[in-house]
Amino acid sequence: MQALGAFYADEMSLAHTSLDDLDFFRFRYFYKQQYGQEIEHLDASTERILSNLKLLKSPHLTLAGLLLFGKEPQRIRPQFMVKAVAFIGNSLAGTEYLDSEDIGSILSEQFKNTMGFLKRNLRKQQNGQNFNFPGVMEIPQIALEEAVVNALVHRDYLINSSVRVFIFDNRVEIISPGKLPDTATIETIKFGIQIVRNPVLVSFVPKLELPYRGLGTGIPRMIEECRKAKIPEPELIEDKIT
Repeated sequence: MQALGAFYADEMSLAHTSLDDLDFFRFRYFYKQQYGQEIEHLDASTERILSNLKLLKSPHLTLAGLLLFGKEPQRIRPQFMVKAVAFIGNSLAGTEYLDSEDIGSILSEQFKNTMGFLKRNLRKQQNGQNFNFPGVMEIPQIALEEAVVNALVHRDYLINSSVRVFIFDNRVEIISPGKLPDTATIETIKFGIQIVRNPVLVSFVPKLELPYRGLGTGIPRMIEECRKAKIPEPELIEDKIT
């Protein structure tokens, strides 16, 4: 059904949700910033506006509505978060770790806090700069941003699992639930060919000040940034980027 375009997970309505689960202050601010209008001054009702934006299927929020503007998204969908761990060593079976965090809230906050986790746990390098230079992360920030935002936006939300971010001594793994959608392959996404699994999220995320363009350029940009930094290119595995 997803392949035929007959069903998208982010458009499905969520039982046991209502307008009370929406953060109206956040949504009103977004609407004013994006469209230059106050919702209260429009002829249409707030419910009609939300429905037109596919954030509401009255009387319930859609998954996109919850993930983009919900008050407490993980109360309704507890697994839709990021689980981050910074391990000691290079094995997933290791029992020692430096840092761990369950990162919830709406998608924009998940992105911001996941990047915060990566920044505080990755080493900084001087790269030939003077002693007072603050240093840059050993993996380019742009490459990490692309990987994280892609994991959040393009994951399969029909799978009740979390995005996982694992930091090891020799690598970072970002694991997005689900396989590549439809006819997408590792080779095609390297060339910027994009197949959209969550169209509502894809339409909103660029408007929420996240580094996402929706043009299929994320993976090529990650590869190019790693080349420029003279580190190994990202290894793309079905449902995982390393």
